Amino acid sequence: MNDMNKTKEQLINELQKMRRRFAKFNPIKRQKKPKVKKLTKSEEDLYDLVENAGDLIQSVTPDGRFLYVNRSWREMLGYSEDEVAKLTLFDIIHPDYHTHCRKIFQQVLSGEEVGRVEVNFVTKEGKKIAVEGKANCRFQNGKPSATRGIFRDVTEQKKKEYTGIMQGESELLKVPELLQICAFFIPDEAYIFVTTPDSKAGRIYIANGEIIHAETEKVSGKKALIRMLGWKTRIYKIDKKSYTGKPTVSESLENYLIDSASQLDEYNNLRKNLDMIGNLLEVQYKPELMNREYDSVTAEVLSLIITHREVDKILDESPYTDLETIRVITDLLSTGIIKAYPQQQKPGN
Repeated sequence: MNDMNKTKEQLINELQKMRRRFAKFNPIKRQKKPKVKKLTKSEEDLYDLVENAGDLIQSVTPDGRFLYVNRSWREMLGYSEDEVAKLTLFDIIHPDYHTHCRKIFQQVLSGEEVGRVEVNFVTKEGKKIAVEGKANCRFQNGKPSATRGIFRDVTEQKKKEYTGIMQGESELLKVPELLQICAFFIPDEAYIFVTTPDSKAGRIYIANGEIIHAETEKVSGKKALIRMLGWKTRIYKIDKKSYTGKPTVSESLENYLIDSASQLDEYNNLRKNLDMIGNLLEVQYKPELMNREYDSVTAEVLSLIITHREVDKILDESPYTDLETIRVITDLLSTGIIKAYPQQQKPGN
């Protein structure tokens, strides 16, 4: 078969088989290789075709070290030949995709067909590149010896795709997914507006890859952002729009997504337990309880309980996050300083 008529997968497979024969041409130099037989004209042509292909081609050992990457790969990611030899596969995969890609990598090593792979690579300068492609594994004596992958840069294509869904109605997209779209494709200046199936509404502003402000109808800042990260959307809109007020959020999107996941889980568990008891709170005015000294956070939450009594109102008025406030409420309930009642049951009945 003429080399030019072969598929890219066939070419990279043949390249792997001949890897030892043209070791002196391999861009990744691990150790001094013995002299090898001179490549035939056909083999040189094949190497040239793969080395100069427009796609990103790589071969990786089972422990994640690079055996081979082609010129397009090196130029796209910004690494020299010597630098590639010191990298592992997960050095060039964006942290958001590590868990997903470790699973795929193990599937490939076991010989499974994984279909199309979509992932974000990270260049030496920290720039994210959206790529998609295929990967499979070469086996020797029944054991995996190297994975082989061919990827293409689809960053611009993804931008166009997301431009087409910048507004719509869907309960499939969640707020964290909308934030990731903005952070990747329009990080310089973005605005997200969402409503939920139960008619809540909120806004988030992004600038230079960071969330700078969030607000709902009742709260703003970090409290609003964490609440919204747990929302299911109904109507959403993404636009390029500046926030002119004072920033109320100052951490990176990635940090917030990581922190909020654990906070939301803890909050939801505590709130579920509280709702089983009741969402109307009352302070127990007993001398042995009221004469205690409380820290400033507990004292402020106690004051809010006395004033508002309803859990939702207390959470809205509290200067602390919902999780911080619900923790205090839970502690006060466990020590008997307050009691909870169902909404339809008034305290004292």
